Amino acid sequence: MCQPPKQQLNSDDSAVVLSVGPPCEVKGDVPACQTWNDDGFVSWETDRPIPQHVWRIHGRDYDLTGFVDDHPGGVHMIMLGKGTDCTNLFESYHIINEPRKRLRTYDVTPDGLQPAVPECPSAFLSDLRTMVREHFGQEKGKKNDGFHKAHPWAVVVHVLLVCVEIGVGYWWYTKCSMLAAFLLGLISWLLMCNSSHDASHGALSHRAWVNTLFHYTTAPFQTGQCSWWLQHVVSHHQYTNVPGHDVDAHHQCFARWHRAVPAEILGGRWFGGFHNLWWHFLTYIGSTVGMSIIHPFKFLWIPLISHRFCGGLGPKYTGLIDERDEPRHGFFCPTSHDSAFEKIAGNFARQGVVTMRYSTLFGNLFIWLLSIWCLHVPFIKCLLEEEAKYESHRAPVGKCIYALMLVLVPFMVSSLCFMCVTQISHIQAETQEPAVTAMRDPFMRQAMTSMDYSPGSSIVQYLTGGLNLQSIHHMLPTVSLCHYHALYPKFLVVCRKHGCEPSCEPTFFHCLAKHLLYVFRLGYNDPRFAPQNEALVIRPGVAVSTKATTT
Repeated sequence: MCQPPKQQLNSDDSAVVLSVGPPCEVKGDVPACQTWNDDGFVSWETDRPIPQHVWRIHGRDYDLTGFVDDHPGGVHMIMLGKGTDCTNLFESYHIINEPRKRLRTYDVTPDGLQPAVPECPSAFLSDLRTMVREHFGQEKGKKNDGFHKAHPWAVVVHVLLVCVEIGVGYWWYTKCSMLAAFLLGLISWLLMCNSSHDASHGALSHRAWVNTLFHYTTAPFQTGQCSWWLQHVVSHHQYTNVPGHDVDAHHQCFARWHRAVPAEILGGRWFGGFHNLWWHFLTYIGSTVGMSIIHPFKFLWIPLISHRFCGGLGPKYTGLIDERDEPRHGFFCPTSHDSAFEKIAGNFARQGVVTMRYSTLFGNLFIWLLSIWCLHVPFIKCLLEEEAKYESHRAPVGKCIYALMLVLVPFMVSSLCFMCVTQISHIQAETQEPAVTAMRDPFMRQAMTSMDYSPGSSIVQYLTGGLNLQSIHHMLPTVSLCHYHALYPKFLVVCRKHGCEPSCEPTFFHCLAKHLLYVFRLGYNDPRFAPQNEALVIRPGVAVSTKATTT
């Protein structure tokens, strides 16, 4: 089933400028521009600033404050889009149900009109919705029966895995066992990818409280809850592989993760390539320490405390994601690589996403402190305990190294699993092609910014939590991974119809090898991946896209 993507770069380097459509039509005092392109994508873009109390969808402002408590997906899922242009979130998270008639009643756009909410702006996404409804026997406009959520057995397996994790964690803490530390990291990853990830998208259950409860099981060795929403749902899923917008394309400052980001790495071909690989490796084994401890501190608690108690947010947390600094990566660690993350975090603090429910506030605080505890207390215990696993005659330095590795191994194993499974799908030459990143239809682009692998293997599906088929996951985030294998052949048919079939490799190892080679080439700034040849997507989905010519 693996075939190369249909979209390829033009052979020449001639300038390509996508049309921005007709001039703006002025309705009252509100300019609104409708844009078209060859992919059939229609969207609205306005020059008005977005008020903090509204959700902007297709250029219209909706005040959903009175609907928040009644939102079927839960309070926090709807709050992710408040104060922003959340058109892509609205479309991609309403695959089965499309609440357009109800949404119309909340229109507060200054022009005073309440026009009908337009139907799906993407012909590709519209066909995909039809395919999913037919697969689950769900008619448009009918009440959601929840068939696209996880099977009950998946929830049972998850509960059993949580019990196993608690038992192995007790063994790890009391016996200072390195084997237990390794198993703890592996179990943590299996929990994350097979259930917690589904829960974070509302795909595990149609009951919001079940999703919230199971999302917490990502702790303590994977990620926090709200910081994951910041990084993964708001940024990565809306702007996959869009430089400056997708924070996953800027995990840390020393390495180059995207071809459109200028290389500031010293050393030429060999040193630059290995330098990039080295920092990627360090990120691969340390990312979960960042996601579970550093990210909540930097992007959750600091903005929240600053906003509530310190007179407001600083400049770096002020504004929306389109106002972020241009990302930079290089040998001396430029500081702007986290700018998009900071803008999203600032909006979360302003909207009170964490503080609007005490359960959310204290739940996130608890799992953050639990992660810190797991990184410190077992280390101190193993140093002080006389009957530790290592021999009494071992040198103090050896004891210290053993105790340090004991607390780091669970994080390192879970991190290695997370990064290997997820990043090899996105950091590829094919998924960062200018022809892909410049696509005006954000949903077609979503399908092509992931490289799938091992599409027919049930074992790989479980070990990766279905993320070996990331293209379908990005298009159907509210559909549980349990259904990916059955849906994937039908998904490919729709993709081929619209010319946006994702790239695919037969095995995980083929995909990993291509990923590592691409990372090496990014390090020494291979001319084929030079940023001056890239398509710059200014506003994904509605922006003017250009490809600069070289001189």
